[in-house]
Amino acid sequence: MRSNFFIYLFCVMFSGVNFAEADDAPQLKITTKRENDRVEIKHEKEHTCVSFRSPSGISHAIIQRTDQNWPTRMTVRLHLRGLESLKIGNGTTTISAAVTSHAKDQPVRIWLNDLEDQTLRPKDRYFLSIRKQQASVDSKGPAIDYFDVELPTALFDGNPPTIRIDWIDFYR
Repeated sequence: MRSNFFIYLFCVMFSGVNFAEADDAPQLKITTKRENDRVEIKHEKEHTCVSFRSPSGISHAIIQRTDQNWPTRMTVRLHLRGLESLKIGNGTTTISAAVTSHAKDQPVRIWLNDLEDQTLRPKDRYFLSIRKQQASVDSKGPAIDYFDVELPTALFDGNPPTIRIDWIDFYR
């Protein structure tokens, strides 16, 4: 009887069935520009966070939905020390942003479709919520900075098949 239990346990463990979390979160396929860019996707209830680590600081990614719909809420996390240029587009609309790296309060400028002189305000439907975060200090190195970018739901109007994200940490 006991050996049957272990056989059952073994079969469950290696069958690919995961009882800990339901796999009803939207599936995404992500392609990055550089081989050494790293991507991690985390789903929590109706929120998806796509995290990018880009050693060069300059890259882009294509996020493709492989399900019928996009996640209800989506955040892009960029592990960068600066964010002097960010572009997020769905094929028809491009949202651009820049976070000033030399100002103490780090003001963020956000604009739509290359109209840099017409900045978006928090009430605008394409406004990006950008927050600079500082993770805890690693005992073997410096603090790890990152930017959380909450994507506006308007970006997903028309259910586009892909979203493209381009980033530059610092202009060289």
